[in-house]
Amino acid sequence: MMNAKALYYKRFRVAQKNNIKYFRLLFNDHFVLFLLIALGTFILGYRQLLTYDTISSFGKPCLWQVFIVLWLLLGLQIGSLMTYFKPADRLFLLSQDTNICHQYFKSALKVSVAVSATVQLIFVGLLVPILHQLYYESYDRIICLLAFLIVFKTFILVYERYKQLMISHSRMLMIFEPNSLIEKVLFRFLMPMVFIVLILIVPSSMVFICTAILLIIAIFMIYLFSISKSLSYRVAMNWQNAIKYERKRQQRIQSFYASFADVPNKETVIKQRPIINWLIQPLTKSSTVMYRLYMLRFIRTQELFPLIGRLAFVGGVLIYILKSAPLWLILVTSALFIYLVNFQFLPLYRSTQMNLWTRLIPVTDIQKERDFRKLARQLSIMTSLYFMICIVLGQNKLSDMALVGVSIILINIIINSIYLPFILKQVKRHK
Repeated sequence: MMNAKALYYKRFRVAQKNNIKYFRLLFNDHFVLFLLIALGTFILGYRQLLTYDTISSFGKPCLWQVFIVLWLLLGLQIGSLMTYFKPADRLFLLSQDTNICHQYFKSALKVSVAVSATVQLIFVGLLVPILHQLYYESYDRIICLLAFLIVFKTFILVYERYKQLMISHSRMLMIFEPNSLIEKVLFRFLMPMVFIVLILIVPSSMVFICTAILLIIAIFMIYLFSISKSLSYRVAMNWQNAIKYERKRQQRIQSFYASFADVPNKETVIKQRPIINWLIQPLTKSSTVMYRLYMLRFIRTQELFPLIGRLAFVGGVLIYILKSAPLWLILVTSALFIYLVNFQFLPLYRSTQMNLWTRLIPVTDIQKERDFRKLARQLSIMTSLYFMICIVLGQNKLSDMALVGVSIILINIIINSIYLPFILKQVKRHK
């Protein structure tokens, strides 16, 4: 009989070794610079927030409660069931459904709950000074919030495990189908939002009673979707859903690492975006073949397009937050994010050139490089204009805005005229 528990922890150790390799790629110059700027911005903003009276200077208590609820809901979305299933398991573990359901999933749930509980602890810990100023009381409400979040996150993980089994709908809630929009809204947003609001608004004398009732409800939901030993003999694995779930989880992890490093052997997923295709069709109608190819690959790649969008959004938010910081820090932040956008755009050129059918296209390497640099230059200009809007919203002096504009133009010239040609030449040399 297969030892499913030993198999899981073996895969868990292999995954941690891979994470260590990714961390070595991750902690490069780009990520360290980003981490220093983001950490410095967070510390400055948080220190400024706690220097003043939270309620009177930064809004009414109800507005802070809305922020707390949204922040805690964000924390609940982080962390998923770590199963480490592989496509070949559908064949090689086909007759081991009982061991998988009872031993393998039990080990996966323990590890996933431990990681998720750490995440909830961090999210609640960052709110401790704000909660303390907002309520002027002991830490009872904070402890209740943390306990509820950990238990409710455990329910979410238990339910994710339950959906990977082939079970009739008699035990499922009949108001929705698994993985439907209603299910996600109900379990991931609506229910926890209502419960968190109740913990925040009840009087201090009732907070423990209210939390106890909510914990009982959450524990009952965990029991409802739990897998007992007797049930594990009567159910089968839904390998299609299980493998798809783990593949998406691995793609999210790799997408995070790819934000700051070139991850080797990263799986590429193509996604149709009809609205964006309709917008870019008139722009690329008279363009060259390679330019249209680069544009379509950029738009339809599920990892690259959202990744660059997130980088630009985070950069704009940081630049706006730094509006009271020294001007040189704003310029350094803008330059760093413009560089990161171009750095993350480079793998598109490498992956396109590695395709055999791309090499068969009757277009010279010079023309391919020229079209790629054209698209990269347009992307840099759009990102720079967005950053300049964020800077203008935070600056009042005309001289400062003019200096920032000139500096961003120089940054784009350096990146597109010196950095990109140098990197593309290195790519050709190692091709």
